[in-house]
Amino acid sequence: MLIIKFIVISTIIYYTESTVYDITTSSSNWQSILSNLKPGDIAIMHQGTYTTSGSGYFQLTLNGQLTQPIIIQGAPNEARPIIENPNSSPDAQNILNIQGSNFMLKHLAFTKGSRGIRIGPAATFNAIFDDLYIFDTATTAFAANDPGNEYYNITLRNTEIKTTNTFGGFRPGFQVKPGSYNVMIRNNACYKVAGPCILVYDDYNRGRNFIVGYQIYNNAVNGPIDASGIQSTGTFNVERNVFFDPNKMDLYPAVGSPLINAGVHIDSQLVTYDFNGKSRSNSKPSVGAYEYSTEVNPGCKINSSFKCGSSTAITTNYSV
Repeated sequence: MLIIKFIVISTIIYYTESTVYDITTSSSNWQSILSNLKPGDIAIMHQGTYTTSGSGYFQLTLNGQLTQPIIIQGAPNEARPIIENPNSSPDAQNILNIQGSNFMLKHLAFTKGSRGIRIGPAATFNAIFDDLYIFDTATTAFAANDPGNEYYNITLRNTEIKTTNTFGGFRPGFQVKPGSYNVMIRNNACYKVAGPCILVYDDYNRGRNFIVGYQIYNNAVNGPIDASGIQSTGTFNVERNVFFDPNKMDLYPAVGSPLINAGVHIDSQLVTYDFNGKSRSNSKPSVGAYEYSTEVNPGCKINSSFKCGSSTAITTNYSV
């Protein structure tokens, strides 16, 4: 008798059902909704002001999956929804403490409180913070600085920080401390920040941190990459910043600035020389007052007399 044996392999497939939540200012349980998001869930917050409950301290843990991140975002084509702490005094709680992995915050605004956003207190990774506006905080706007924690594979981009106050002293815009690595800080702007726009510490050779393409304007501490609070040592890169030292009104292009070679030569509107009397490029001029050169054309700082003294260009084509 022929016996045929069949081997059946059973595969169990697990999947997570995703949900889209539509949140308005009349949603009194909005904090509960955000606290219970699961992998793949999307929470869309409509414009308006959302005040955190109690003392204002909102601890949020989000654990998505690499292919199913959790997303909290402002509604498209609307003003950013504002999440505010009810307290704006120096001893206020942070607006938001957030930790976890595989999540994104996008198109949101935060105000009042002590810090705006603080990552932690647990390790946090694979997170994106995009198109945020953090303003009028009592201290640092965005912090990843809990001792002993790790923050990695994090992107901070397209965000504006305005007015960090001086309660307690030195208050940067972005503060990314030891334990942080593979962090990208890209295309951000700071205005009236009581400290450096970006404060980054060494990553202990675990993965290079990048600071790319941000603009700094009117900060209490500011300057080129070796300025106080923006270290020129350690294993991170500072690239593609726009101006050399805007806080001191030195608007010469920084090394790697996107202004370099970005202009257009138009014969009918020819600009022969730059602010220092140096010849403009006929093919790819630099955008702005100065034709960029690493050796012979340093910036002339703007003052009440408009020009600050003698040109250091090789050929002085008109007086300065």
